[in-house]
Amino acid sequence: ELQIQQSPAELWLSPGATAELSCNISGSTDRANWYMEKPDGSLERIYWSAAASKPKGRYSGTVKELVFFSLNISDVQREDSGYYYCTSSVLHSQFGKGTRLLRDRRHG
Repeated sequence: ELQIQQSPAELWLSPGATAELSCNISGSTDRANWYMEKPDGSLERIYWSAAASKPKGRYSGTVKELVFFSLNISDVQREDSGYYYCTSSVLHSQFGKGTRLLRDRRHG
């Protein structure tokens, strides 16, 4: 049985910072798919973290031991705010609980 744990639950960042989202998948998988929830509620796949993944625009990722997957978003912008979810490449219907990325208004 796959267990998917995402962290952190919330992430407050200033514009221009780098976000690091983590996904721990216990079970057999070779990559994690990362989705961003659109304003209309639909999910858009923005990146997948795998051993051979290359950076895609401002997105990049790492994999450790095929268990620990990360998504990095560089130069965070206002439009990056929202919910991010990871899934396993094996069982697409099982999602982590999500990370909410928020812009820290104290820094503009």
